[in-house]
Amino acid sequence: MSDLDIARSYYYEFLAYPLFYDEDSANFDKFIEQVKYLSTSPVDSSNIADFETILSFDFAKFKEEQNAVLFDLSYINVPLTASFYAEGRDDGEKRLKVIEILKRTKFRRDSQNCKVSEDYLGFIFKLMSTLLKEDLALSRELFESLINDFCDEFIKMMSEHKKAVFFKAYINIFANFIALERSVLGLKAPVFEQSMAEISLNKKPYQTKMPTQKSKINWDEFTKI
Repeated sequence: MSDLDIARSYYYEFLAYPLFYDEDSANFDKFIEQVKYLSTSPVDSSNIADFETILSFDFAKFKEEQNAVLFDLSYINVPLTASFYAEGRDDGEKRLKVIEILKRTKFRRDSQNCKVSEDYLGFIFKLMSTLLKEDLALSRELFESLINDFCDEFIKMMSEHKKAVFFKAYINIFANFIALERSVLGLKAPVFEQSMAEISLNKKPYQTKMPTQKSKINWDEFTKI
């Protein structure tokens, strides 16, 4: 395993954590330590300020923004599954593709501890981090058949979110990292005329669609409606 592949693996691990709903502040502290390490050698010098922005967040502030950007039911949020970007719906062919890749490894999703689907972006990034250590051929296949397809739309939608500060910095780092990944793997960005995700959302992301704010944090209140 080359030093470059080790660094790539670290970056995918860094990219995965902010997409998972987690109430354990200890995991956030571990993430911050990782950010400090990666900030010493950013992919692009323009990301120095982005790392500083992320490091300025404590757990409470991060959770507040994460809820607003990813889980707040008052807004059309950034889609978080590869299938949604490909087909405008969850649980589609991209999930089957991830499962097919998983079947060729010794790894499986622990459904008891991991409640997201196999094509959840955070899960894909964690898997990519693992495959870079275990099977470079499969890691390339995962990038070429999934990550390369959704990453540009993911970047666009995250960048447009009006409440993103932490996640604006996060997506700036992601964008430069993806540019490096495509260079390393000799791949180009896919060309598409229309976004299936935006067609499915049927309006510009993040416009309010509910009269009062409801969130994943207050899920019990929401289910009583």
